[in-house]
Amino acid sequence: MNVVILATGPVPRDALGEQAQGLRVRSILFRSGRASDDDHVVQGGSGVMLHLGDRIAGVLDGNSVLRMCRRISPLDPGVRFWRALRRDAVAADMVEDADLLIAADRDAIFACWNLARQTGHPAVSGLAAGKRSIAGSVDG
Repeated sequence: MNVVILATGPVPRDALGEQAQGLRVRSILFRSGRASDDDHVVQGGSGVMLHLGDRIAGVLDGNSVLRMCRRISPLDPGVRFWRALRRDAVAADMVEDADLLIAADRDAIFACWNLARQTGHPAVSGLAAGKRSIAGSVDG
């Protein structure tokens, strides 16, 4: 079984606990500097626009109303992750081979949901739900 974890930050290597025989876990990370051999990091653009977007998003983190405005804007980290995933061929190959997609954090849910809709692969939100899904498919 091939499992792909989508995350906007680092994922612990033992995120899914003891791995069953034949289980392959790989991660797709968004703009994270640390990655192992089974991880792939997608970049969210480069240059002036990336820097400007980061600065504006930082200003919008000032209070709860501004954070809500950011969540519905193109500056939302989940939307930025999804846009970066759509342009990445390596990530597309990893998702195509996956049997289960797991969104590890809140900002990865949007990208995971869109990928599940496109590919028809099952997807869950959270590592605990991923463990339960894997255990159910291994037992059943």
